[in-house]
Amino acid sequence: RADVEIEQLHTPRLERKQSISTLKRLEASLAETRTALQLATQARDKVQMQLAGAQLQVGGLQKQLEAMQSEHLSDLQKAGQAVAASELAAQRAYTVTQEKVALDELVYWRRECQKPR
Repeated sequence: RADVEIEQLHTPRLERKQSISTLKRLEASLAETRTALQLATQARDKVQMQLAGAQLQVGGLQKQLEAMQSEHLSDLQKAGQAVAASELAAQRAYTVTQEKVALDELVYWRRECQKPR
């Protein structure tokens, strides 16, 4: 019976030691978790800053691309106008050539008709 009483006295003391040990482990784990959370928050903030910088860079590049597209579109329009103008000039030159040939023929036949017979 005395053994049982001594065991009962030691059991709460042992349980307290285990509880204190468990609490210390939990506090250490909580401290590690807080540190990990701080590191994760810092990493997230860094990534958000990098993302913001990348978005600004993309915006700038997009504006450059739009400007280049506008410039090239303008160049293409000018080239198209130049091609149309050269085609019109070629048509006019052909027409003038045809008219010159016709006029030369008229002059030839007029001279032929005016020759004494």
